[in-house]
Order: sequence, then structure tokens, then C-alpha cells
Amino acid sequence: EGSDADTINYSNILTIGSQDEGECVGVATVGANMAVLKSRASHIVTVAHDGEIGRVIKVSSTVGCASNKSILNFDDACCWLSDKGVFALSKTSEPDELTSDIENIFTDNPYSLDFYNSRVTINRFNELLFFYCPHASNSSLDRTLVYSYKYKEWFFFKGIDGSNGFYDTGSGLYFNDSTSMRKIDG
Repeated sequence: EGSDADTINYSNILTIGSQDEGECVGVATVGANMAVLKSRASHIVTVAHDGEIGRVIKVSSTVGCASNKSILNFDDACCWLSDKGVFALSKTSEPDELTSDIENIFTDNPYSLDFYNSRVTINRFNELLFFYCPHASNSSLDRTLVYSYKYKEWFFFKGIDGSNGFYDTGSGLYFNDSTSMRKIDG
């Protein structure tokens, strides 16, 4: 009778934004604060030095997050994939769009990509972000968007199957398909 599971008590419950902003998709670290990413909006929740939650600041009412697997923390910022592009957030500023020169991939979606099942990883050695975006119905048409944050350039690849995630060893970035591990060279 009953469960052997422990009960967790909650405190500091905050309502983040409004219901018309969609559901909370995920959280990320932005400096000492938290980014709360909803499906149609982005917020910062301030955190005091003693760890107490402060206030909620809406940083965008138009940029949300497509998938919690597309959220990446790096340095004192975070980035994520939206159905409008890839965005980065640092401190309490508005999100910066990293994809303005390839925005049509997101807004027109000519490749029928499923942004809601995307995944992301970082290759710090080569200063690259990898965004795997599956095709809506044909896995041979999956694409991986690669962003060089050193040179601020985008590259577009087929054949990098990030559906099972990525692993960065520091000397190389690996992914696996249904039968083998593969290393991305270069």
C-alpha cells in the first residue's frame, strides 16, 4: 500500500509569463541568472547571491524555443533553436538572432525540417555549434546546421545523424547512427 518514493516539497513557485506564451520548454543559465524559455516567449529569472529567486523579466514576447534538446549553455550565455531561427541570450538583453542571413530556412522551411525534435551540441575546440534538425518524414533528408561562432558563419550539412545526440571528447565530436559511432573530422 503506498509508494516507496520520497515526496519533494516545493517553494518559490513562480508563474512565468502568461498562458498565451505557450508552455515552458526549458531553462538555461545566463550568467548568475536563469533563462526560462517558453514556446512563444523568453524570460530571465534573476537569482540573488544567496540563491533566492528574484524577479521575472520578459526579454522577448515573440521568440520562443522549439525543443528543450536545442538549448545549450556556454560561457555566460545560452542559445536555442526556435521556429524563427537560432537565438543567443546573455545577461538581460533581448535575444540576438544568429541566423538572420539564413532566416528563410526557419520562416519558409523549404527543407521540411522538424525543429521541435532538434538537438544541439558545442565543439569548443573548433568553436562550432551543431544544430541537428530531422526532416519531417524522411530521415535521409535530415540536416545539421553548423555555426562557427569564431567567424560568425553558417554551414549546412546532410549525413550528420544527431538524432541520438552528440558527444564531444575535446579532440573530436562523435555521433552514432543505428549501427556505428562516427567522428566528425575537421
